[in-house]
Amino acid sequence: MKKTTRCLIPCLVLLSASCSIQKQIGRQAGQDIFSNKDFASAHVGISIYDPGTGQYLYNYQGDKSFVPASNMKLFTCYAAMKYLGDSLVALRYVDKGNGTIEVEANGDASFLHPDFKNQRVADFLKKQTRILLTDENWKDNALGLGWAWDDYNSDYMAERSVMPVYGNIGRFRQAGGIQSIFHNRDNQLLIRLLADTLKTKLELVHFTIDRLPDVVKLYSQPTDSLLKIMMHRSDNFFAEQTLLMLSNERLAMMNDSRIIDTLLKTDLKDLPQKAKWVDASGLSRYNLVSPQDFVWVLTQMKNEFKWERIKEILPTGGEGTLSGSYKNYAGRIYAKTGTLSNHVALSGYITTKKGKQLIFSVLVNAHQASAAAIRKGVEKFLTGVMDKY
Repeated sequence: MKKTTRCLIPCLVLLSASCSIQKQIGRQAGQDIFSNKDFASAHVGISIYDPGTGQYLYNYQGDKSFVPASNMKLFTCYAAMKYLGDSLVALRYVDKGNGTIEVEANGDASFLHPDFKNQRVADFLKKQTRILLTDENWKDNALGLGWAWDDYNSDYMAERSVMPVYGNIGRFRQAGGIQSIFHNRDNQLLIRLLADTLKTKLELVHFTIDRLPDVVKLYSQPTDSLLKIMMHRSDNFFAEQTLLMLSNERLAMMNDSRIIDTLLKTDLKDLPQKAKWVDASGLSRYNLVSPQDFVWVLTQMKNEFKWERIKEILPTGGEGTLSGSYKNYAGRIYAKTGTLSNHVALSGYITTKKGKQLIFSVLVNAHQASAAAIRKGVEKFLTGVMDKY
């Protein structure tokens, strides 16, 4: 009996400490968020998880669904890190001889994009006499489900395509510095643009290139170079094309709904709640995800990939979309922001003053204050957690 009593004492101490931390974080949330008038109309979900103990330190509506905005890119990034390899497959081709090649594009967002100076794929295509480009693997639409029509003329909602060129956006400058945005287009226009740029003959064809031994993969950029820009800049176009690349690699077709369904039934089948995942970027208002779902994905990411790789891809304080916040916490927070009208999100990793790494997700929907005010309240809450625990 005495042995049993002695064994129970450490367990009770740990339980008491855990309950104490939960109460303290709850008070912090009450002070910085729930008593803050800027959050008065908002629906809020918060989950803070300790991967060292496998326990949640705090949950407020952590199992409820929220519109996640660009936090949806965390799902896309995790899948890309897992399945796209070290380098991006730009296209597959079959050499037919006499300078003729049959090409299946892979949706590579970096092709002729100004963010990438090295354009080995374009250099290769310029050497060809005749290119037969198939669009048979394109099984999707240029615009995603739930994208707002009001955003159509904005450069952050570029159309998706089988083979993007220049980020699928044309920019025309007029006298006085006015810039207009021209969206891309149908595949016939793609052929004309490519022919003009590459100075070679192109034809659009509609047959499947079977993945036989004579099919050659041509790689473009290191995968993480694209993912870093995607997460630091919260680039919607890069995210959308990344998911299409993933779909083409795994399913031999580009289709968001098919690859999302596949991932939800396999790699993401153990999500705590049933996420409604619609697009890669978070532009869609149809996405619905819980804070606990994001914590689960971030935990899987940490378990499956090296921490140095994660730190390189996600922005820290004072970088990327966190450039205006957490400036004194560089190296102690790595997170993904998210913003849509009346919705703000932030999910990632924090390291406390005592050196404990925690995984968190804060989702705020239906606020009527400014996004800046909501972000400031979330920052005060999270920095308080980092400073006190």
